[in-house]
Amino acid sequence: MTPLLIAGVLLLPAQVHGPGDADDWISRGRTLLEEGRATEAQDAFEQAAELEPESLRSRMWILRSWMEQGRINDSLDATDALRTGGASGVELDYLYGMAWFLAAEKKLEQNADGPSLRRNVSDAVDHLRLATDANPERFGDALYPLAKVAWMSQRLDVARRAAVGAAERDKGNARAHHLLGRIALSQREIAAADPAREEEALAHERVALESLLQAATLLDLPPDGPTGRENEALLSETHLQLLNLHLRGRDFDRAGAALASAVSWDPDRLDYQSLFVSLPAEVFTTALTEGSAAFERHFGKERRIAPVHWWLGYARFRAGLYSAAERSLLVAVASGNPETRSAWYYIARLRYVQRNYGGAVAALRAFWDAEPTELLSSLESDGDFTGPMIAALGEWCAAEGRLVDATILLELAAEVSKSSVSWQRLGSYLADEGARWREREGPSSKTAARCIATALRAFDRAHLVAPDAPVHMLDLARHLHLVLHTDLERARKLYERARVEAGRRLVDPSVDLATRTRLSEIRRVARENLDRLAARTAGE
Repeated sequence: MTPLLIAGVLLLPAQVHGPGDADDWISRGRTLLEEGRATEAQDAFEQAAELEPESLRSRMWILRSWMEQGRINDSLDATDALRTGGASGVELDYLYGMAWFLAAEKKLEQNADGPSLRRNVSDAVDHLRLATDANPERFGDALYPLAKVAWMSQRLDVARRAAVGAAERDKGNARAHHLLGRIALSQREIAAADPAREEEALAHERVALESLLQAATLLDLPPDGPTGRENEALLSETHLQLLNLHLRGRDFDRAGAALASAVSWDPDRLDYQSLFVSLPAEVFTTALTEGSAAFERHFGKERRIAPVHWWLGYARFRAGLYSAAERSLLVAVASGNPETRSAWYYIARLRYVQRNYGGAVAALRAFWDAEPTELLSSLESDGDFTGPMIAALGEWCAAEGRLVDATILLELAAEVSKSSVSWQRLGSYLADEGARWREREGPSSKTAARCIATALRAFDRAHLVAPDAPVHMLDLARHLHLVLHTDLERARKLYERARVEAGRRLVDPSVDLATRTRLSEIRRVARENLDRLAARTAGE
């Protein structure tokens, strides 16, 4: 055979596979094309072109097979050549429409947007509509593309008719049923905005539900492979839309089943906060339990399922199911997913209320080591509970001799409570620890030095939070004067202010006896230490 050049389309020699007329070859080619075997389809169409060399339809199908092989620009050039050579009719509309559809699909895959994409979509709608209106059976494979681009451009009536045709043409095509459901949902939203169109909105909703259920049924059939991952995005989207429909109808059992299915295919797309509020607690936890188990059957253990375990643990925590909550939360943090670090906060809380103080401290330390800023933010979100909790755990660590843990927890307690007393407590604890370590290891003890330096920062913070409190002035001055032996002029000024402020408060008749006793003691100590400083200065 010799190559043929017909209207700019080069037809390479093809191997004849058997007898048959052009209709047979075209029929074979179309079947191969729909099976995704575009190269073999091209061979069949070229056989047909040899049998009817002047036929536009054979040339049309050859170019259609090129498109499925990625040769979109080549097919457009060849279509232009056909038109320049005098060809006309719906065959050209079909070719242009499919080429522009595939060009738009490619741009969408690349996350492209802008005038070029919109022009491709608009041209595809115009040409595919002409082809399918003229002969929906011959150009039946264009119905789904037409429905998709018409939906994208919100030409919903055109999209709906094309989607119905695509679903009827291939009742086993899950994508067509899914798209019909999405289009019907778009129509429902528009109709629902007008109270006078309530019945129309309900009719659209019924079509959407029926179509999406059909898509889900088809997609959930046992796949050829072990997981059917080629359909996972469509599965997730279908079940997500069903979930929203069931929630709207307050059909919580079906909503839970749809949630489990959506989780099992793509857990990243769900708004768990909203679902936690919208669904009954038992439905929510059951769905997440089943969905996470199914996800691991599909994909194995992946980090992206960790937020599901976080929410499952949180829901069980809120329900008072502490053992089950801890198991789920530990799975979440074991994944290493940074989105689930705050699970340590809830683990600490549930261990604390069960009097497992060591376990609670271990959880807080794990969170501290991973991300201290996030830990503080979590603690501050419910300071009325967590403030006393971490203060109590800090005191427990201090009693147990766990210096590092006690320091961290008491500092966190001070940060959460915003209380000068908490900073004072931390400073006093560290000052005492520093003294003990000096006695144990001597004046050069590095541990003592760290405790004493941190104590200074704590006393400074207490004074900063409550600058007029005489007790904080006294503590800071004593630490500078008697422990660090530095910045003595500042210590002198603090002693003087503490003495004056304590005396001022003592003249207030409303001050109770216990407070009056403390103020008198502060004034006495401040005066004595001022005398010591004066004697030291005179001696020097």
